[in-house]
Amino acid sequence: MQTHCGDDAGTAAYKDIPGARLEVRWSPRCKTNWARVTVYPTGIGCFTAGELAARQ
Repeated sequence: MQTHCGDDAGTAAYKDIPGARLEVRWSPRCKTNWARVTVYPTGIGCFTAGELAARQ
């Protein structure tokens, strides 16, 4: 947050999994990527994430 990389970031790829969404985020300004997990309020459960890849 201090670098403001999220200000221009976009979602490069995502995968919906039971109870959550896994995203690969990309910032053109910072030239970096990271993962973000959003857990839905319906509950947290055990899940198996599949393969997730981002390509430029």
